[in-house]
This record gives sequence, C-alpha cells and structure tokens, in this order.
Amino acid sequence: MRLGVATISAEDLPVESVLALCSSLAVDGVEIWGGDHIGGGARNLCHRITVTAAASDIDATVFGSYLHFGS
Repeated sequence: MRLGVATISAEDLPVESVLALCSSLAVDGVEIWGGDHIGGGARNLCHRITVTAAASDIDATVFGSYLHFGS
C-alpha cells in the first residue's frame, strides 16, 4: 500500500515544511494544495516543489486547483 497526503491538511505550514514532515513519515506521494502552497501556479515554484519532493523520495502526484465548475 502507498500512503499519500494532501498538503492542504497542513495549510498553516510552508510547503517545504510539509514535504519535510511527509519525508520523515515515509509518505509516498503528495497532492500540493493549489492555494497558498503554489501561489497561483508559477511554473518555477511548481518545478522547485517537484524537485524538493523528488529529493525526499516523495512523488508530487497532483497540483490541486480546486476549480469549481460553473463558477
């Protein structure tokens, strides 16, 4: 079984801190919260998060936008 976490569950922490915590808990993958954790989806920030996660043996599997259809 693989374990994953959505970083929104720790929205009060910087994404780097959440990744470090996930690494210490041997989490396999993360969904990066599309709100504050990627601040509008800047390409360089998303790349940095992906590299940081990979260096910790974590798959950044999803960058969540929480788009609501019809809005």
